[in-house]
Amino acid sequence: MERILKQIHYVVLKNIDHENAGKYRTYNVRISGSAHQPPHF
Repeated sequence: MERILKQIHYVVLKNIDHENAGKYRTYNVRISGSAHQPPHF
């Protein structure tokens, strides 16, 4: 299941962010203007 999710992530991002497509984040992110804080990488 994990492999399939990472493949989907790759397909969606390959032309947008090729460096990170199909990979887990290696740093924390924030959503500008939102009180929501995404989970720790």
